[in-house]
Amino acid sequence: MENIKKLILESDGPLPEKDILSALAQDVLDQLDVDLVSIWYFDDGLSKITCQHSVDKFKKRELKDTVLLAADFPNYFTAMIEGVTIRADDVTSDRNTIELVDAYFNPNDIKSLLDYIIYTNGKPTGLICCETTSTYRHWQDSDETIIRALTVMAGMELRNASSN
Repeated sequence: MENIKKLILESDGPLPEKDILSALAQDVLDQLDVDLVSIWYFDDGLSKITCQHSVDKFKKRELKDTVLLAADFPNYFTAMIEGVTIRADDVTSDRNTIELVDAYFNPNDIKSLLDYIIYTNGKPTGLICCETTSTYRHWQDSDETIIRALTVMAGMELRNASSN
């Protein structure tokens, strides 16, 4: 949480959204020791998500502006919106993620993921996606706790940024 804390403490006013997203992604990368972190926003109808920011530990991928459609991945979207979290230790065999294998996971060498939904005023507005590319990962409850805490901190700052 060091990057978000530092950003908040050094701020003397509303923070730019890109700075908040960057600090959140870097904190997740550091705290969860994952390879790839991306932050996605839903459109108003929850029919697509667009990547707003991504950080790759190995600097091999840039996901910004990637779009995923609910019509193409209905099980994933339903699981995410209704379930808040998706933990997939192996994305190729998880029932919630298997439909993304050819279009998203294989091209990006993704093996495991932990996705956590972001709510604003009680409505799903986005998600943070934590992925491994170098090894498979067995996600723990503590991983979810970390992502929840970071997302809440960043969400508060994003609300402040958008209200000013």
